[in-house]
Amino acid sequence: KDGVNYCTESRNQHIPQYCGSCWAHGSVSALADRIKIARGGMGIDINPSVQHMLNCGGVGSCHGGSVDGPYQWLKRISATGTGISYETSQPYMACSSESKDGFCPNADWACTPLNMARTCGS
Repeated sequence: KDGVNYCTESRNQHIPQYCGSCWAHGSVSALADRIKIARGGMGIDINPSVQHMLNCGGVGSCHGGSVDGPYQWLKRISATGTGISYETSQPYMACSSESKDGFCPNADWACTPLNMARTCGS
C-alpha cells in the first residue's frame, strides 16, 4: 500500500529439518506483520521466535498444533508482562520436546530461561 511493504520475512518450517510447525509459523508471522502494520511499516522488522512457542507454548509441537492455541498463549504471556522472544535470541531449530529426528534428541527443548532467550553467555 502506498509503496510501503507491510510484510515481514517469509519463513520455512522445514529448515534446518522437517518440523510440522506450520501452526506456529502462521501465528508468529501474523503477529510480526500486525506489529509492522501498527508501526506504519517504519523501523526494523520485529521477528518473534517460533522456537520459543514450540518450547514454551504448550499448544503444539513438530507434530502439529491448534489454530487458536498460539493466540491464546500469546495473550496469556502478554498479560503476565513477559512476552515472546525475538528470533535472534531464540532461533528456529525445527525441534520440539518429543522430536526424534536429526539433532533434536540430543538437546533440551524444555521451557527454561535458556530455551526462551539465549545470550552470548548461554
